[in-house]
Amino acid sequence: MAVVYVLAVLLNVPRIFQYNVIYTRDGNSTVPHKRLTPMGASSGYDIFYLNVFHTAVLFILPLVVLVIINAIIIRELQVAKANMQSRSLHYIGYAAAAAAVARHDRQF
Repeated sequence: MAVVYVLAVLLNVPRIFQYNVIYTRDGNSTVPHKRLTPMGASSGYDIFYLNVFHTAVLFILPLVVLVIINAIIIRELQVAKANMQSRSLHYIGYAAAAAAVARHDRQF
């Protein structure tokens, strides 16, 4: 869980530098406003970080991980099913042999 927190902080560090807080006086009070920094206003930041990077990290990466994990689970289930079927056929063979021996013993 600590890895998730560390990654969340690292992925959002650029957002700290996206805005500046400007305080203006409004009569008897001070009102905070946010303004874009030069980095936050740049089109490169907007295109790469806000669009491409966030799309990749928040949508594509989880989808790929989900597909991989599901493929592993499906493969393991298929292997387990094949193992169960081979064991059950093996046990059926033992049961048939035991029944034949029991029938043979009753005849004598």
